Amino acid sequence: MPNCEVTQLWSEQIFVALPQGHVLCDCDEITWESLRDQRVILCQSELGGAIHDRLITRLAQLGYNPWIERLDVGREALMHLVALGLGVSFTSEATVATQFPEVTFRPIAGDAARIPFSAVWLRNNDNPVFRRFLSLARDMSKKWEKQP
Repeated sequence: MPNCEVTQLWSEQIFVALPQGHVLCDCDEITWESLRDQRVILCQSELGGAIHDRLITRLAQLGYNPWIERLDVGREALMHLVALGLGVSFTSEATVATQFPEVTFRPIAGDAARIPFSAVWLRNNDNPVFRRFLSLARDMSKKWEKQP
């Protein structure tokens, strides 16, 4: 981005949200290839957009053209749609800590299954409060990366 600075703070594993009883629930990890024939539903949010782009890129590299629908709903509503069997979805590692009835989460296998989270700011931003905030965010991300 012109006139902007960017730093990656952390990354999170991508997980597949599956309705209980789905054939892929028996897998410890899900491969991109096993998702080629799945109906995928995602949020319109930024995270949904990042996952959508990663999904399209990865499956296109494998020669697949997945059926993906982006819905104007929040994460909780999306997980309820997954529970109803209307499709599988994707989310980041942070969502897995939340229990959703009738939804099973499985990680995507491989290094290409991570989403980076970054800070972006104007290069000429000299605001001392912002600089302290950015320093704190960097310190916290280093501590987070060191945790098992």
